[in-house]
Amino acid sequence: MKETVITAIATVALIVGSSADDKKTAPGAPDAKPQGGSFTMELSKTVDELGSLARGNVLFTQPGNPADSFHHSRRALLVKGSYIAILDNSATTGIHWKWPGNPLPIFLTHPEGKTLEKKGNSLQQLILKKGKEENPGNIAILTMKPGLKVNGVSGNPELNLAPGINRQMAIIQTGKHTDRIFWGSNGKPVTLSNTHWAVNAHSAIIREVDNETTQLATFGNAGKSSNLVATKAVSLEIEGENVGIEGIIASPLKDPRREEKVTEIHGHYLAEKGATLRLKFGVNTQPIARKDNRLLAFWRFDEGKGETLIDLKSPGEKSRIMGIDPKQVWVKGVGFGKAGAVALADGAHIQTSFVKSLQGNNSIALWIKTKAAGLLASKVAGQKEHLLPGSRMIEVTPKGEIKLTLVNTTKHRVIRSKAMVNDDKWHHIAWTVTEQQDEGMRVDLVAEHRLYVDAKLQESIKIKRPYDSEPVREPLTIGKAISYKQGDGKPVKIAGFAGSVDNLRIYNFPLDEKQISAFHMVGKKTSPFVITSNPRKTVRVGERFDYAIKFTGVPFANFKFNTLPKWMKFEGRLTGIPTTKDIGLSKPMSIVGMSPLGPGQQIFSINVLPPLVSPEWLMKVNGNPVPTRYTGRGIEADLPPGGGNWNFTRKNKQAR
Repeated sequence: MKETVITAIATVALIVGSSADDKKTAPGAPDAKPQGGSFTMELSKTVDELGSLARGNVLFTQPGNPADSFHHSRRALLVKGSYIAILDNSATTGIHWKWPGNPLPIFLTHPEGKTLEKKGNSLQQLILKKGKEENPGNIAILTMKPGLKVNGVSGNPELNLAPGINRQMAIIQTGKHTDRIFWGSNGKPVTLSNTHWAVNAHSAIIREVDNETTQLATFGNAGKSSNLVATKAVSLEIEGENVGIEGIIASPLKDPRREEKVTEIHGHYLAEKGATLRLKFGVNTQPIARKDNRLLAFWRFDEGKGETLIDLKSPGEKSRIMGIDPKQVWVKGVGFGKAGAVALADGAHIQTSFVKSLQGNNSIALWIKTKAAGLLASKVAGQKEHLLPGSRMIEVTPKGEIKLTLVNTTKHRVIRSKAMVNDDKWHHIAWTVTEQQDEGMRVDLVAEHRLYVDAKLQESIKIKRPYDSEPVREPLTIGKAISYKQGDGKPVKIAGFAGSVDNLRIYNFPLDEKQISAFHMVGKKTSPFVITSNPRKTVRVGERFDYAIKFTGVPFANFKFNTLPKWMKFEGRLTGIPTTKDIGLSKPMSIVGMSPLGPGQQIFSINVLPPLVSPEWLMKVNGNPVPTRYTGRGIEADLPPGGGNWNFTRKNKQAR
């Protein structure tokens, strides 16, 4: 903690309507009992400093009351000379903003309400309802200099709404910097990532300066916690009570050809009771929480009778076979055991219960058998005979191609297969979508759409969609005919699907080629089950190897391992830490799984490499070496109580 006088917000006066829920009084001060009226704002004089950053509280006080009493307090992050971000929920019953003298913009991100009322030329009021406790609230960005953008919004000298896409992240752009700010909610950390960065912290900031220097910083809360912020090449983590750390990396980190490289880093830290610092290097070092990859829906079509179909992910919601006698539809399906399938004729279809959005990352995979053309699957919404953006269709063309259609604004984007599927044999179809990770910016999102037939890639295209496009929530239908008009008014009619369908799966992530191949192998009875997870092929000395086995085709299996190296063991997952004597390529090891339907196998080797970080690299705090442990790809160091500067540098090189 430092006693700091900050005048950064002297040009801004804040007037806030009263809210009884936020009423607090400083310890030892008389109860002010504010009953409304005006409140002023100031930044607490005691702040935690990390170089050009500071963390403190913004205090809202009522004039005329004792100087040490306040109405409420909000957590704040100060980026010196640039802006203040109020990281706690900024919603009250009424917020009024005034600017004496030279006005500067104020931004409110992720608003819970949308009512702006302008009163005169210098006063605006934003009416907001108090958000739910579990939801992240709004944050306010108070600028100290002109020219800032928040979430892509250029500010006018008044209150500006700057909604982003992610509710726990904001992007602030200045002339030289791009800052990504992250904040947790209700005492819980924020966990976010994309291909260039990762965060698992109570609050964090990633600052890029002219694409040459990267500044990483993260703060914990009052309790003991671990807080991590990472780029694609470097991760910085601190663990302890009431801790914070800043690291400055003075080398470009976004070169896609960049090889694994140890980089000098320096910065500041604070830790009242001491802390543990962890540094890791390399493209595989983004330790974030597992992504919420889920199977959204799965129809096996194994009922064998009746008109009702069960989605195994939502068994309480029934899908139905329409327009045909149910006694005529049940046929032999793909895969092992007594697998069934549904055979449809033109005029019949399946009305599923699936209405979830398919925007973003997703996959649709199913088996089909046909010798005719028709609309296999559709999830569409219409208006005045036109299909709305986001509508999608899977069709078998008269030539026998698989045709994917996605309505994007007024255009129809199409992917066609090279393979033909109208030979009255079973074929596996997969449509995967990999969308770029948004960063809260209000820009078009780019998604790569891929079509696979029998586990072979047919074609891929990239398609943009507006960040605020409405998802299609109409139910998915199988085999239903459709009529509509294209953007030019030309009418289109597609007959219903005549053929068999089986094992329809929908995911909220893009299947990879190995997973698609596994489904194809099981369906063709090439193997009763397939191990779909991929072990790492290389590991560094001192680095922990961790491999969880995933498989498909059977509900359970028992595993046997052959020729495992001595440094590796299995306790529900393969783990181990190799030493120097283990350097080199291991013998091929095999994982054999046994199930009631037969065996499955995976064979792989691991190449143990020398440590990326060796003792030639030193960790110093306030100029003195500290206890350091080398972990293969990085280091773990003990930070003494207090704070100061730290350097990660080579031996015999002068610290910064």
